Amino acid sequence: MCHSLVNYRIGRVILHCLCSFRDRHWKWHFLGVQKELSWVRMSNTECCVPTCASVEGMQSAMGARLIRLISLLLLTSLLAIFASGCASGVKFPEYCATVPPPPEGTGRVWFYRPSGLGAAVQPAVKLDDQTVGSAVPYGFFHMETQPGTHEVSATTEWKHKTSIVVTTNSDSYVRLNMMMGLFVGHVIPKEVAESQALKDMKNLHLVTK
Repeated sequence: MCHSLVNYRIGRVILHCLCSFRDRHWKWHFLGVQKELSWVRMSNTECCVPTCASVEGMQSAMGARLIRLISLLLLTSLLAIFASGCASGVKFPEYCATVPPPPEGTGRVWFYRPSGLGAAVQPAVKLDDQTVGSAVPYGFFHMETQPGTHEVSATTEWKHKTSIVVTTNSDSYVRLNMMMGLFVGHVIPKEVAESQALKDMKNLHLVTK
């Protein structure tokens, strides 16, 4: 089927849109669609020159306009899906200024995902095999837990995990990194230093869903 689609301009546009969900290379596929659309605009100009084959010219122009319309609809859908998949709550600096310290005898763990790569992939984030949130692009959330060693994990094609040490009345930070997989992206948790986390999180939004 892919070989058949490649032979047609609208087919290549559709393949760009579909493949972007698999490999998450949004910019590359967006530029590919733009290239196809730029050819359509050139075709429209060329088809406007009156010739004896005016019927053929009109058909070509109508086909080009149809391809452009479908392409724009597909691009709009992609952008809408991407936007709806990102965190939209209050920004971290504003939220951090109002959140009280963790209850006495506990520690706070912040989880955050600083990238939009693979926006459609949002697996559950687990602390000691208990779901505490989701890996939402450009989002953060937190929870309080008992001091000691804990396991943070996220699973798509397979499970990725890391161990963190939570200390009393202090904060720990876990960055949720995204990488490509065979069929779907992987979210890999990694504990980071507070200085790095605060830089990463300054433009992130609270996960509210």
